[in-house]
Amino acid sequence: APAGGGNSSEVHEELEVSTSLGLNATGIALSFVFGLNRQHQLECSIATITAFVVILCGTLTSSCVVCRGSHARHDSHNEARETAEILPRDFLQKGTHSNAAQDISSPQGRLWAAALIFASVLLFFSMYPFWLYRSWSPWVIRGFGFQHGVFQCWQERLLRTLWVVLPNLGFMFAAVIPSISDVKGFSLALTVVHNICAPLSMILVMVMETVQLTFGENAHFLGDHITVGQQIRLAVLSLAWVAGFGFVAVQTYLFLCPNTRYRIALLSYFCEVSGMCLAFMLPALAGAENLIHQAWDESVLQEAAHFMVDLANSPDRRFHGVAANSR
Repeated sequence: APAGGGNSSEVHEELEVSTSLGLNATGIALSFVFGLNRQHQLECSIATITAFVVILCGTLTSSCVVCRGSHARHDSHNEARETAEILPRDFLQKGTHSNAAQDISSPQGRLWAAALIFASVLLFFSMYPFWLYRSWSPWVIRGFGFQHGVFQCWQERLLRTLWVVLPNLGFMFAAVIPSISDVKGFSLALTVVHNICAPLSMILVMVMETVQLTFGENAHFLGDHITVGQQIRLAVLSLAWVAGFGFVAVQTYLFLCPNTRYRIALLSYFCEVSGMCLAFMLPALAGAENLIHQAWDESVLQEAAHFMVDLANSPDRRFHGVAANSR
């Protein structure tokens, strides 16, 4: 029991509210709403973590083929030569994951297309920016005043909608429309669509994740009141940007200069794969943090009781009647 008399009276008051909530229709309805919110967050957490695992597994086959291809250049074994033949002839000059997995009939192409489509569908229907991420603190005053996505202003909700819809649609198009080597005629349209959808979708995801952390949550490495989860997401976000800029730098070199070294193509490939996996890891980290919180959180009835106490103590008099009627 608390040692201080003030704390003891507060706990006693909250227990009384919790007891009344168990017998009051308003309290039961409020508890039901909190339970639905937790269920939506649980579903989003499962979807985001699953999407990351699927993306990570989808890149393994291509990575094995690309690494084996480097040994095939100096190996005379039949297995090495067969592995080298799986890679496109222009991989040395392109050095991208899209180039390595462009053939849907190859093992890495089929697995990657399936992984990217499934992960994009999971993220699309989870609507994770609304359920897993905090409301943007500078814009909370424009909404209803509560820290939840359903109460925020239309500008924030519009941006979150674009965040979850556009990149995942772009990834779906990139998965089913490969970037083909040695294109001729109207087949060039496939390469153009892929080369537009894939990078723009990734850039949009990275920009919105950066906006969420730095602007929405005001999280910085040297900032105050930053949580462990935010620190991990900031570190992953920074590594993703480093990998992305490294990929752009190597791609610029490959575009301007003929390449004869396989290591440069490998560097370009793994910069792209690393940045992509780290980008998909960010919502998975938010989902894992939510699962940890749900495992240790109080019951929905207790959460509703504390919410009613907060309403009663709110300086906004509009909520006083709601809190009083629920007791």
